[in-house]
Amino acid sequence: MVRLLYLGTDRKLQIANHSKQQGENGQGFHSKLPGFQRTADDDGDTMSYYFAIVGTQDNPLFEYEFGTSKQGGDGQSRFPDQVRHLNQIILHSSLDVVEEVQWSQGQMYLKCIDKFFNNYISCFVTGAGAKFLLLHQPPAPNPSGSSRSSTAIGANPTSPATEEAIRMFFTEVYENWVKAIMNPFYKQNMEVRSPIFRARVAAAGRKYL
Repeated sequence: MVRLLYLGTDRKLQIANHSKQQGENGQGFHSKLPGFQRTADDDGDTMSYYFAIVGTQDNPLFEYEFGTSKQGGDGQSRFPDQVRHLNQIILHSSLDVVEEVQWSQGQMYLKCIDKFFNNYISCFVTGAGAKFLLLHQPPAPNPSGSSRSSTAIGANPTSPATEEAIRMFFTEVYENWVKAIMNPFYKQNMEVRSPIFRARVAAAGRKYL
């Protein structure tokens, strides 16, 4: 699938030819990149998140990266530097899936709608058509045999506890999103740069994830 992708405020438009092949034996340029699949030695108890809001024209409006604050987490993401930019590609490649699922479910919170290797994508669609996308990368198995990561939020990305935590995160962000776009100077599909909104997204992440 070919999709135009905007990589940040000061970067160029790029075309991502994203071949989504799942499974441990999946081939493609992603599987050959060092660090794309985390090992058990890479902060095994830390959940990493990449959150983005996409407009009705598939244009990015907001993005924020963070880590879990639960189970003693420090709130810092652990995405490898070599592949951090691929988070944007993975999220945007899921937009077609979002369009299919949203009409079949008829709900705002669509839960986990896609997976690419060890990356799971959850989605929330607003009444105006903006899409909240959360890429979450669960912690790798702990070689020491500790059960800490298995009980943490996000250790099982499709468990009811994780889905409920993400739902509450999306709901709180949505409430603040509505307040942000009610600004009389805001126009539809305009990028949101408000530091207040960013701080509230960060607070919601610390509170629920």
